[in-house]
Amino acid sequence: MKKNTSFINSNFLNIVPVVCSLMVVAIHMHMVDGNAYTISSRIISFLTHGICTTAVPIFFLLSGYLFYRNVDTVSDALQKQKKRVTSVLMPFLAWSAFYYGMYAAVSLLVPGFLQGNVALDILSILKGIVFYEYAFPMWYMFQLCVFILLAPALTLALKNTTVSIVLLMAAVIAGIPGWELSVDLGGYERALFQPNFFAYYWLGCLLARHTDVQAWLLKTARRIPLALLIVALFGASLLESLLFDRLIPCFNNRIAVPLVFAAFLLLMVRLCQQDKVFPAPKVSTMIIYGVHSAAGIFLGKFIFAGLTLPALLYFAVSWLTVTAISVAVAWILRYIKPLHWVFSGNR
Repeated sequence: MKKNTSFINSNFLNIVPVVCSLMVVAIHMHMVDGNAYTISSRIISFLTHGICTTAVPIFFLLSGYLFYRNVDTVSDALQKQKKRVTSVLMPFLAWSAFYYGMYAAVSLLVPGFLQGNVALDILSILKGIVFYEYAFPMWYMFQLCVFILLAPALTLALKNTTVSIVLLMAAVIAGIPGWELSVDLGGYERALFQPNFFAYYWLGCLLARHTDVQAWLLKTARRIPLALLIVALFGASLLESLLFDRLIPCFNNRIAVPLVFAAFLLLMVRLCQQDKVFPAPKVSTMIIYGVHSAAGIFLGKFIFAGLTLPALLYFAVSWLTVTAISVAVAWILRYIKPLHWVFSGNR
């Protein structure tokens, strides 16, 4: 069998999104036992505020890479935008509408169970869906829609290497202090543009265009001893977990996420360079991403709240249970074609 030597190869595309989806679920299952210094709290934080913080940056990197790997002109970018209406915009709006409807129904049937009354006038509903008022995990999809909207301009920027590098550095510099463009929607704020996450997306765009950089990164990943990559990932994750929990004071408690990202990316690239090609997942990671929040909310209210387990065991049980339910729903929806098409983005 011919060895796959691409930087981001089919194994990477089949395996890493699944791993990152499980990481996202773990992040949202984070809990502490009241003392940030206990061993259980540090283990949970190492996972959720450390190693798992690379999940969303990896998703942005892949989104940029997959968008621009066969885009050369503005016309190509416009054609790709049309495809993303189905694969990105549609599931974003569908999940946001689902959560708005879920919160509205619960507020009418069981007042106070989740939160206060949900506005049901047309303007509030439209605003709530577009700005994912009750579907906060959809912030990633919203940002992705914004980045895709900029595709024609970004395609022109990619034609000039100097402009591309300057844009990347500008995004990194703006992201260091955590700057973002946000809007007050009356009761809650939403970010319209987040430079720190755009930096990862733009890096993916650059990798798609510059195959020489891909070759260099692949060569670098192969040269670094596997044990060293694992140690680097462990160390960066430990540092970020301490920063995130403010146990190490810093103006930006996510300043070490790029280190976690770099170590994880090189490690996954290294591990995915196998002769054997692993099959694509049988379930949609988009549906897992969309379902897990609802599963966590209701299990937290009905089951998890009554459990008196040690913090670490509680975290493991909640993470595994929510993951299992999310995967099961994704599996079932495979056989309900219209719903699967809408909520997965036909993926």
